[in-house]
Amino acid sequence: MQNICHQLVGRDTSASFAYVTSHDSAEWELAFAHAVLANAASAAKNTETHLHHYALAKEMGRALSDAEDREMFEATFCHVPPPLTAGPESARG
Repeated sequence: MQNICHQLVGRDTSASFAYVTSHDSAEWELAFAHAVLANAASAAKNTETHLHHYALAKEMGRALSDAEDREMFEATFCHVPPPLTAGPESARG
């Protein structure tokens, strides 16, 4: 059952990510898309994908030009588990 759940999460998340990244999406939407993919990858124990999208989400979130968007992103992103193999440059903070 767990593998089926991970496959469904991965498929649905990938489809949503593809949609957001293939359209003229706002910067906050792209940051959240990477955060969601990082979270799904973490749940699926896909370390490489988790590392990649976590780093991009973190970078994009910090670069959000609108303070309110950045605040909402950070309030959500803090619930995404950081990669276990993250070095000091990848750690939250």
